[in-house]
Amino acid sequence: MRKIYITATIAALILSTASCGHTHEANELAHNHSHSHNPAHHHDEEDHDEDEHGEEHESDEIVLHPEDAERFGVTTDTISPADFYEIIEVAGRIINSADQQAYIVASTAGTIRFLPSVSQGMTVTAGQTIATISSADISGGNQDAAARARLSAAKQELDRLTPLLKDGIVTKKDYNAALQAYEEARALFSPSASSGIVKSPIAGIVTALSVTSGEYVEPGTRIGVVAKNTTVTLQALLPEQDIALLPRISDATIRLSGSNRWLSVSELGGRISGSAPGVENLPGYVGVYFSIPNTGEILPGMYAEVRLVGASRPNVLSVPAGAVSEQQGEYFVYRRIDSHGYEKMPVTLGKSDGMRIEILSGIEPGQEIVVRGTSFVKLAESSGNVPEGHSHNH
Repeated sequence: MRKIYITATIAALILSTASCGHTHEANELAHNHSHSHNPAHHHDEEDHDEDEHGEEHESDEIVLHPEDAERFGVTTDTISPADFYEIIEVAGRIINSADQQAYIVASTAGTIRFLPSVSQGMTVTAGQTIATISSADISGGNQDAAARARLSAAKQELDRLTPLLKDGIVTKKDYNAALQAYEEARALFSPSASSGIVKSPIAGIVTALSVTSGEYVEPGTRIGVVAKNTTVTLQALLPEQDIALLPRISDATIRLSGSNRWLSVSELGGRISGSAPGVENLPGYVGVYFSIPNTGEILPGMYAEVRLVGASRPNVLSVPAGAVSEQQGEYFVYRRIDSHGYEKMPVTLGKSDGMRIEILSGIEPGQEIVVRGTSFVKLAESSGNVPEGHSHNH
């Protein structure tokens, strides 16, 4: 049996020198260290290996002491068959949640002027002034002033008739007509509109401004959009040919553009919120929507790879994605064979749900597999030289 040893000291040297691009120096240090072992230790190990010869085939054992494994975060888990969920890989994007945004609209006609501090991306509070609208320079007069005058006249007439009704001088019909005229005048007059002040309807971030200062706007013109910070929506684009899978979708994992990390929507506190056929500008797709708490890491406008999680398959052997090591187009995991020893196992991969990978062959239930720190075990394997007295070629 050929054994590869690596101690904490050598491991630290390998990591530090490898990060500087001096792997050959690390190998030399490992080689020199291998000659400094206690001869008695060599003798005992050799006798032990010779005794085991004939009972096992030649293999490579990576020896990593428990304290070193703990120091470098090498952890293992005993694998067993479990449910594995069906995955549908689709494209997606992060958008503002419909119930988390509001439009800023013009309340009167006129020329709009934004406050100097207002810009896209700024944070605003509910009721904060965004802009002012002036109709002073608009041909046709100030409609708000006319509405104010009508309201004032209607109120004066109502106030005049109220005491006369009590004295029986005017009829109920005349009073009701005056009251109706007042209510109509009040409905046509908005104090906020007459002031020309445009305010944010909710607290949040200004995500869009649709007009620029100096433009003429009509009542109801969309000026901008304010979005709350609490949640965002994942829009996953499911091809229509896969629509039969829609009822089985319960979760999703996502990888944002520019990131190597997969995130589980459910682990982020998100949930599926619905689906809708006919995505805008994308015929042939069904939108599957997930509501996700906004932690600041996932923002509207981002694109993502999405793995929709569907029905489960029972008794599937799988390992965390980080347990798999890819080497020259082949895939391996590391099995712990005793308190100090690890063995590299070639495996055949199946499906992935973004968090775990199905193992079709190469390992068996009940085996203890490295699930974290795989790269360190790989480094120990590739950087360590075989100490004298531990190599037996039969």
